[in-house]
Amino acid sequence: MNLAELIIDSHIKALNPIKLIAKKYNISISQLFCIYSIPYDGISQKELADNLSLDISTLSRNLNNLMSKKLIIKKKSTFDIRTNIIFLTPPGEQINTSIINDINSYFSDINLLYDENVIELLINSLSQLNWFLIKKNK
Repeated sequence: MNLAELIIDSHIKALNPIKLIAKKYNISISQLFCIYSIPYDGISQKELADNLSLDISTLSRNLNNLMSKKLIIKKKSTFDIRTNIIFLTPPGEQINTSIINDINSYFSDINLLYDENVIELLINSLSQLNWFLIKKNK
């Protein structure tokens, strides 16, 4: 397998546990990614759409569903009233924490397969790949 095939295959395989975790909280995978990607101090809807590689209309549907579940709120920006800033509500923050814990728990078995040096190398390699992708997509 080459790098492109490994990246796509890993993405597909990583979606299964994420799908199970999303189902646990009665949200879609896309909604889980939205919750995970909203920082404590909020994010503009445009920036969130860019970060998630979604069209604004697709993101809006996900955000409307999350608002109906009272997991997020939208506020007008104090700098530009045309811009909505998305924030997690306290229940949204709680689900975000639970999602992260569930994902960490799901992948904790990897620590049993490899020694610390291999895990550290894997984390560093994935971090470098993420950094490369961030730079490449700007």
